[in-house]
Amino acid sequence: HLAIVCCENGKTRTSLLLACYLRYCGEKASVAEGFNAFYMRRSRELSGTLKRANATVLDRVPPSIHRFFRNFDIALDMGNFPSTEPLLLKYILVRGMPVEDL
Repeated sequence: HLAIVCCENGKTRTSLLLACYLRYCGEKASVAEGFNAFYMRRSRELSGTLKRANATVLDRVPPSIHRFFRNFDIALDMGNFPSTEPLLLKYILVRGMPVEDL
């Protein structure tokens, strides 16, 4: 099979898509792991810089992308996507709350 994937800089969105695929087909344990592996191979210049700094590309990824990684992993682990319908919170139980006597 052959797939051609491209985006403006050929790194971020392409890496994200392929990281999801690597997680989906079981090649990587998580989307984040797939993203890091692909990005490091795709960008040799950044790869060398990060290795010298003892860092990963994940250290430079914004929180929204990390959230996407987690959500995709959860969806695969659950076997489906979480409900998009609003949930109704019925109650909150608090135990051991410190209370000051007046």
